[in-house]
Amino acid sequence: METWRRKKWLDIARRYPGMASDEQARLQGQMKAWSGLTPEQRQAAREKYRNVQKATPVQKEALKQMWSEYQTLPKEDREHMKEKRPAPVKPEAAQQPPAASP
Repeated sequence: METWRRKKWLDIARRYPGMASDEQARLQGQMKAWSGLTPEQRQAAREKYRNVQKATPVQKEALKQMWSEYQTLPKEDREHMKEKRPAPVKPEAAQQPPAASP
């Protein structure tokens, strides 16, 4: 583990006992969700995060507004949007040639 990542986790561990129970539950949920991601999904999440950090204040505000609007949608509409989203292409699958038939 890289030094900076180790320091980050040690800091989280140090602060954890002082967190409110809802904060602890939120952190545990985030850690569980992250651990369930594939390496490709984690890399995509990191890239999205970097892009948001580079965004202008106006762009960030627009993203917040879009997220707020999404959260107010009924659950059925959100599920429908998830179903319509195209499946991510795995880089290794896209680079492999098709298997030859016998």
